[in-house]
Amino acid sequence: RVLENIFYKREGTELLPGSCDLNYALQATQHLFKLLKKRLLQKGTKESPTSCSTALTSVLQPLYLLNQKKILQKSEDLVFLDSIKFKQYINSFSYSFLIDLQKCRLSRFCNKTIDFLPEPLRPKILSALVDWQMKEDTKIKSVSKEHLKM
Repeated sequence: RVLENIFYKREGTELLPGSCDLNYALQATQHLFKLLKKRLLQKGTKESPTSCSTALTSVLQPLYLLNQKKILQKSEDLVFLDSIKFKQYINSFSYSFLIDLQKCRLSRFCNKTIDFLPEPLRPKILSALVDWQMKEDTKIKSVSKEHLKM
């Protein structure tokens, strides 16, 4: 509930670099994903990361995570940057992106990290939201991004 408490305390404002709230939010995010991973490993290989229980969803809901502007918002309203190939185009998207997980000391582009969250609480995956349009004479030219209304 650390992230939820900070969300209500800050009322949608940016968490300033070096602030206690930002440090707590980063640490809480790191610990959340580590606990979810540990839970999955304790259940053994019988359960996949995508099969988190409804009970877990209700415990975590609402889940607030940091976006790249260091503002906490509902996890399901965020988009996860799942590939380095999208990084250079990130400013051309109108989505609110999940903070770079390396800032929480987690793997940056590891989709498995996001899969530890129960499905209803997961950020959208960017590669599932965009279509690349190629031109013969150049590299990637444009991206269609209207698959999701946010």
